[in-house]
Amino acid sequence: VNNMPIGLVIFDVEAKLIFANVRYTEIYRLPAELTKPGTPMAAIAEYRNRTGQYPGDDPGEYAALVAEIASRGTSHRDVLRFRDGRTISLFFQPMAGGGWISTHEDITDRQRTEAQVAHLTHHDALTDLPNRLLLRERLESALAKTGRSNQLAVLHLDLDNFKELNDTLGHPIGDGLLEAVAKRLESLVREDDTVAR
Repeated sequence: VNNMPIGLVIFDVEAKLIFANVRYTEIYRLPAELTKPGTPMAAIAEYRNRTGQYPGDDPGEYAALVAEIASRGTSHRDVLRFRDGRTISLFFQPMAGGGWISTHEDITDRQRTEAQVAHLTHHDALTDLPNRLLLRERLESALAKTGRSNQLAVLHLDLDNFKELNDTLGHPIGDGLLEAVAKRLESLVREDDTVAR
């Protein structure tokens, strides 16, 4: 159990700690005295509140949510964004006769990677501008909103002799030019306009 990559914790019917694996204590940076069997959940919650390890702006609100989930007697799954920037996936399962077991997984890095992949799917790797796919989505959305009273304009730009620039001065110079053009165009448009490559 201590080799599991996710945190595991078990509380009894009186909300006292029965067991916490090593990963659980690592996720919440718990001191050794708060990992001993019999430790009240309130003491762990107070420590987590004091160290900013709770979601939202109000630690009392999170404590009330945990108490409400525990009193329900049904399983509960949630993804919580903590004040310290981490994202924790939580699964709560009540036990027969009272108490509960829950798993806690820090999915911060996974979500960050997924967000980066999603961004790269819709943006040019060099200029970070929206790519053709995102441009098409935005055009379709703008066209759907355009009625008789609204207008839409599309401007297509081409850099003259760009191939010759790349061939004579090299691709790093060409890349630098594209990046400079992208930044300049972005600085000239409104927030709701799109510059794409």
